[in-house]
Formats: sequence, structure tokens, C-alpha cells
Amino acid sequence: VLVFDEKARKEFITGFHKRKVERRQKARQRIAEEVRQEKIQERKEKREQLKGLRGIGLGEALGEPAAAASSGAKSRAPAAAAAPPPAAPLDEVAYDFQGMTA
Repeated sequence: VLVFDEKARKEFITGFHKRKVERRQKARQRIAEEVRQEKIQERKEKREQLKGLRGIGLGEALGEPAAAASSGAKSRAPAAAAAPPPAAPLDEVAYDFQGMTA
């Protein structure tokens, strides 16, 4: 027995645009999720690469002191600046100000 439903027929005929829009929306969402997952994966790989570089002593090249890089310290504090060399006594230094010496 075959049943003819006029309401279902009308929905089928007039619903092409609605279904097309829905397919496009799902495709956009799928692509956006793929892009998001790719970014997450890239960040994870970069993080692992940096951890590997720190592990072999290249942390100094990344701006971290050697002690922190090799010990695996989590501190992000900048390294203490090296103290300047002691100043020479004034009588041992010759100054030249426009041809005048001290």
C-alpha cells in the first residue's frame, strides 16, 4: 500500500535551499574545527621542539641561562646581569676633551 502525503511532498520540493544551506554550514563548521585542531597540533609540536632544545643545552640560544635550561627549571625570571668590571682609578685614566688630557 502506497500512501501519498502532500505535506511531505511539499517539504521535499521546497526544502532544497534549506538543505543546501545546512550542508554548507556543516562544511564550514567541519573546516573551522580542522583548522583549530591543526593550530593546536602545531603549538604542541613547537612546545615539544623547544623542550627538546632545552634538554640538549640550547636553552641559552633561546634566551635562557644555561643552569635553568639544563636543570629544567620552570622559572621565567631574567638572568642576573653580569657585574661591570671594576672602574680604574681616575689617575690612571687619560681623558681627551677636545685635545685636552687630564
